[in-house]
Amino acid sequence: MLTVGMSLSSCSSDDNDNSSSLLQGTANSDQTALSKGAWDFYAVSEGDTIYFKIDKSTAGTCYVVAKQFDVKNPKTGEITSLYTYDDYLDLLNEYNDFYGEQYGYNGDDVSYSYYPGDITIPASVTVNGTTYTVKGIGDYAFYNTKVTSLKMPSTIRWIGKSAICWCQDLTSVQLSENLTEIGEWALLGDSLLTEITLPSKVSTIGRFAFSYNYGLKKLNIPASVSYIGYGAFYKNENLTTIDVDADNKYYQLKDGILYNKAGDILHTYFNFNKASSFTVAENIDSICGYAFGGCQNLKSVTVSGNVTSLPEGVFFECENLEQVKLPKTLKYIGDCTFLSCESLKDIVLPDAVKYIGESAFLMTGLEEINIPAGVTYIDTAAFSLCKSLKTVKSYITKPFEIVDYAFENYNTATLYVPSGTKALYEATAGWNEFKNIVEME
Repeated sequence: MLTVGMSLSSCSSDDNDNSSSLLQGTANSDQTALSKGAWDFYAVSEGDTIYFKIDKSTAGTCYVVAKQFDVKNPKTGEITSLYTYDDYLDLLNEYNDFYGEQYGYNGDDVSYSYYPGDITIPASVTVNGTTYTVKGIGDYAFYNTKVTSLKMPSTIRWIGKSAICWCQDLTSVQLSENLTEIGEWALLGDSLLTEITLPSKVSTIGRFAFSYNYGLKKLNIPASVSYIGYGAFYKNENLTTIDVDADNKYYQLKDGILYNKAGDILHTYFNFNKASSFTVAENIDSICGYAFGGCQNLKSVTVSGNVTSLPEGVFFECENLEQVKLPKTLKYIGDCTFLSCESLKDIVLPDAVKYIGESAFLMTGLEEINIPAGVTYIDTAAFSLCKSLKTVKSYITKPFEIVDYAFENYNTATLYVPSGTKALYEATAGWNEFKNIVEME
C-alpha cells in the first residue's frame, strides 16, 4: 500500500490499477488562506504535493489541478497562491480592474511551484475516509512545470486544456488506456517528446493538442478518433510517421495529407511533404484551419474546387510561399490566413470575396492588393506590417468604416478608388487615414 512518505514517482502502473493502493489524502481545512477555493484537498508524499478537485458531476471522483501559481499584488506586493489557471486569470483581471493599467500584470508578478521529476498519478485517493477515483487531469495542471516523465492510471478519461503544456523537460508520457478526450493545447510545446502512442479509445483530439512538439517523430491516430481540431499537428517539424488506423471511419491519410474519410475535406498537409507546389483537388469542399500552417517547402499553392472559405491560419507562417491561386468561389478569408507569408508579394482576390479577417495578410510581402467591390468587412490589422505595400486598389463603390490599423502604410501607399468616390472615401473612417487617394479611370 502506498502511504504518506512514499514518492508519487515510486508508484508502478500496476500499483495504480490496484484499487487497494490508495494515496493518503489531507483535507483542505483552510482554503481561503492559500487560494480562492480552486482545490478541495491535496495528497502529501515525500518531496511533493499533488492537488485534487472533487468532480461534483460524479460522486467519488476527482481530478488533478495545477500545483500552484503565486501571484503578487502589483501594488501591495502581497502574494496569493492559486491552483487553477482560471482563478489565476480572474485575479489578474481583478488587479487590472482595481488598480488600473498602470499596475497591470507583468511577467514579474507570477511564479510557479513545479511538479518536478518523474510523476505517476495515482488511480485513487482516500481523504477523511472517502475514496476518490482520479478520472482526469484538469486545465493547466502540469503547465510549464519541470516534470520529466508522466504516467497515468487506467482511471484517467480526459486531459484538460493545456494540461501538459510547455513542459520543456518532459521526455515520456504514458497515457491511460481508457483515455477518450485530449483537450486543446493539451500537449503543446513538449519539445523533448519523440513519440506519443494514443490509446485505442481516444475519440477527441482538441485544436493544437500536439503543436510545437519539435522533437516528435511518430504519432498514431486510432480507429476510435472521430474529431481532430484544427492545428493539432502544427509546427511538428520532425514528424515523419503518421499512422492512421485503416478502420477509422472519419479520417484517412493519403500522400502525406490528412483528409476526412469521404475525401472532400483537407485537414492537414504535413510538413514532411517535400513538394514545392501543390494543387488542392477539385473535389475538395473545405480546408481546415492551419491546414498548411508552417510548411516551409511550399512555394506555390492552387486552391481549386468548390472552396468558399479559408478559415483561420490556413497558410499561417508559410514563409517561402510566393504564389497562391484562389478559386472564384471564395467568399471568406479568415483570421491570420496568410499571416507571416513573407515571400507572398502578389495575390488576386476573387470577386466573390466578402470578408477579410483580422491579421489576414499581416506581415506579408504584398506590394499591391485589390479589394473587390463585394467586400463588406475588413478586420483589424488585415494588411498591417506589410512593409512593401505601395498600392491599394479598392473597387468598393460605397465605402464602409474600417477599423484602425486595418492598413498601416497610410503615408506611403496610394489608395485607388472608383471614379467619383474620392470624397466618400475621404469622409469614411479608416479609409480617410490614407494621405494619397486617387480615383481610377
